Amino acid sequence: MSEKVKLPVEVAEAIEAHRKCHHDNAIIISQSFEVKDNGAHRNSIRDFASDNFDTFLQALVNGYEVEETPEDKVREYFKQLNDDHGVWSNGHKTSSSPYGYELTGCVRTLNLLGINIKGVND
Repeated sequence: MSEKVKLPVEVAEAIEAHRKCHHDNAIIISQSFEVKDNGAHRNSIRDFASDNFDTFLQALVNGYEVEETPEDKVREYFKQLNDDHGVWSNGHKTSSSPYGYELTGCVRTLNLLGINIKGVND
């Protein structure tokens, strides 16, 4: 069996919306490329598939995974670092471990950039 491909979250959500309506692959493809339709789900698929048609077809046939967003990647990094070293609690560094400084730097950088990520600095 072929490997699953990674899709942007909006494309995965669009496919899932079709699947909830019990649409098979042929219907997903035909409805996504109808010129008369301007639905957000169909536009997401059409925009992605116009540059990545083979990947889109692979996703329909073999399945897919959702690409992590940059926020997801930061959240996972923060969580893994804290789980491994247990130096962060309730928004504050709780030990003098060097990893605490790394976590603090992560939070301060996000704050300076005005970015809030649930589970990290929000």
